[in-house]
Amino acid sequence: MTKNPAAQRAAELYASQLFAARVRYCEEHGLTWFVLSARFGLVVPFQKLPHYDQTIEQKTPMERAGWHLGVARQLLELLDDSDNPRKVSIEIHAGAAYCSPLSEVLRATGFTVETPVAGIAIGQQLQFYSLNRLHQSADGRLGLGVPVVPEFPAEV
Repeated sequence: MTKNPAAQRAAELYASQLFAARVRYCEEHGLTWFVLSARFGLVVPFQKLPHYDQTIEQKTPMERAGWHLGVARQLLELLDDSDNPRKVSIEIHAGAAYCSPLSEVLRATGFTVETPVAGIAIGQQLQFYSLNRLHQSADGRLGLGVPVVPEFPAEV
């Protein structure tokens, strides 16, 4: 994923159409979102980060296993003592290398986990985000997907 060399906040660090589509999806659907950073693990969007050039694929298998367990631990630490992971649903919007085995670790901990774009090509991911946009109608109602244009009967 392309990184913006001038950015400091995690939300601004990634400069790609795909990252922007993922953020828009989460914000439109009212989801609290985080960045999965190969270097720093789970990162809040406003957290300042130094520029770095590392991907999960560059890690050794042992480093990757430690990263996935570390992210699961970070998520558990975010829960209040009264929260139960079984009541928490997590959507991971990332490539397959970031989703697995993280999704399996989180499920074993009790979370409900969805990975809607794991393992599909970037073009298909962009199509998923385009088709799942929330659109507001003129009367203020929200709808999911591509805006529907009413069909008018042909004039005779």
